[in-house]
Amino acid sequence: MSRNRIESMRTRRHLGVLAAALLWLGPWAADAEVYPLSPDGGDLIGRVDYVSALHEDTLIDIARRTSVGQLEINMANPKVDRWLPGDGTRVVIPHRYILPNAPHAGIVVNIPEMRLYYFPVQYATIVHKKYGPAPKVKGAKGAKGKAAAPKQVVIATTTEMGEPIGRASEVITYPVSMGRMDWRTPLGKTRIVQKVKDPTWTPPESIKREHAKKGDFLPNVVPAGPNNPLGPFAMKLGVSGYLIHGTDRGDPAKPFGIGERVTHGCMRMYNEDVTKLYPEVSVGTPVYLVNQPVKLGWQGGELYMEVSWPLDEDAGIPVKWGDDALDDSDMSDEEIKAIRAKKKVMLSAYLSKVANNLIEKENAKHAILVDKAAIRNAVESPTGIPVSIGKEAPPPAIEAAPGEYPPPGQSGSGQYPAPQPTPARIPPADPYGQPPASNPYGAGHSAPTQYPSGQYDPDPYAQPPAAIPQGYGTEPSTPRQSPPARDESDPYAQPPASIPYGAGQGTTERNSSEQYGSDPYAPSPYATNPEPAGRPVAEPYEPRHSSSAPSPAPDPYAPDDEEEEEAPAN
Repeated sequence: MSRNRIESMRTRRHLGVLAAALLWLGPWAADAEVYPLSPDGGDLIGRVDYVSALHEDTLIDIARRTSVGQLEINMANPKVDRWLPGDGTRVVIPHRYILPNAPHAGIVVNIPEMRLYYFPVQYATIVHKKYGPAPKVKGAKGAKGKAAAPKQVVIATTTEMGEPIGRASEVITYPVSMGRMDWRTPLGKTRIVQKVKDPTWTPPESIKREHAKKGDFLPNVVPAGPNNPLGPFAMKLGVSGYLIHGTDRGDPAKPFGIGERVTHGCMRMYNEDVTKLYPEVSVGTPVYLVNQPVKLGWQGGELYMEVSWPLDEDAGIPVKWGDDALDDSDMSDEEIKAIRAKKKVMLSAYLSKVANNLIEKENAKHAILVDKAAIRNAVESPTGIPVSIGKEAPPPAIEAAPGEYPPPGQSGSGQYPAPQPTPARIPPADPYGQPPASNPYGAGHSAPTQYPSGQYDPDPYAQPPAAIPQGYGTEPSTPRQSPPARDESDPYAQPPASIPYGAGQGTTERNSSEQYGSDPYAPSPYATNPEPAGRPVAEPYEPRHSSSAPSPAPDPYAPDDEEEEEAPAN
């Protein structure tokens, strides 16, 4: 480690201890941050404040006076010197937050943000009764002179906090310190199981060994008082060994670690903050420990995002790259600078992934118009302050269908003409399409090979015309005529288009029912048009013409020239 770096670290530590000692002599004016919750379910609370630094101030001093953590105030003021901000320097106080994605009841601790949220609500009371035999009464006899059976009576009653009743109308929030990288604070739901005023501290063996390596030998029990690291109040959690507590009052510099990862897993608070929270919390209050470095919230139709630096271990950063490990390492300044730059890239990449996942989930609920530049700036340079990243997309414009007419009484005055009587529409005959559901055999058919009497030739293979219903197509309907006699000498003659299988189906060598099954609407194997998707492709139709034969009379049912072209090979 270079000499200049060592001297710089010593100077800053001396300045911090001196400032802490001076400010410890006077009372702290930090007020509890109490915010009403929006009745319409908005996710944002608070506002961004500003103060002017005094000549003797450090950012650490300002953070404590305003109930802000060390990491929070440093992120909000990246260009302000932490130790010497300067007289009159404008300092941002990040008092605006997005509520964590957790139940708004009891205590919620967001570990990456290093902030505690308390939602005061009422809870149901569960009564537990313990029954036992009543005291015996001398001379008491039951039926037939036998001794009376002892009665069961309540000998003890206990109560337990049940589920919340109603919803919280306000939230109180405080900064906290969290567990170090090697003493990670647990996640999940637990409860306050015990409250202790002026607690004693029994250090675990692992912590005693750690202090012994530094020459600091801890006693088996640290009594209550100014040198107790738990401070004046402690609230024990259901997870063994973890507490929410105050700070050592005997070390003036100790409170300035609030808002950093400096504990052995507990949540440490400013003494003035824990003094206010302690009487508000009851035994049984639920505690939710969450890990949300990125939070999303809505307010006024805009989507906001709040980003804090994630936990190093979540981003895959090794323990040897932790801030404390780098400060105590023997590497050169250039090496440490390169490691910190790489570390920032890894943290930003992790934040980008988390943010994109959250935005995708939110976009699945309702469409969002996002500001990609704002998202990129938020994950690359977190400030801990909510920023607008988008808004709810307007619903797509839906144009009225041509069949929608003005309401009655407004005929001819709107965008569309007045309604006119619409004739009954009959789908046109399509040999390759689905016939109407009302007549499975197509228009003009009562059975596949039976036709109405008096209109067609008795020949069962004669083809009825595919007429266009009046009022539906673009051409007027054509009177039905008997088709010309079928040339039996040519088995490949073109069948009329209105019979899917062609004339003489079932008697020719190419039986469609054998090739396509019993489906009466399967396409003809002789069809020249491309088959619909999902159907077997029929072989192309190849007409045979005699060059010496005279030109036959025009066949009104013969296909057009384009239809006689060969279909592409399959």
